[in-house]
Amino acid sequence: MSVYLMAGVNKHDAALYDQYVEKAMPSIADHDVEVLVIRDAPRSVEGENPYGRYVLLKFRDQSHFDKWYNSPAYQQALPIRHNASETPFIVTVDGFSQ
Repeated sequence: MSVYLMAGVNKHDAALYDQYVEKAMPSIADHDVEVLVIRDAPRSVEGENPYGRYVLLKFRDQSHFDKWYNSPAYQQALPIRHNASETPFIVTVDGFSQ
């Protein structure tokens, strides 16, 4: 079953965050990840939007997410994101299945 990573991000160092993106994006190439959304300044339909960026990635299943997240390539990028932004939530959820 597909698994989706959803994240809300507030960047506080845009230049450093760009370095994170430069390292993180190649890390997904080897893990069969589909980038569905990477969007700054999303439009709020109801309520206040607390995040400046949203990310939605699709993985084949939870084990593929785990392999990517724990991969050496992504683990090298992760501290850069931690230093460049606040990411109050990152969750994975199972896709809808009938």
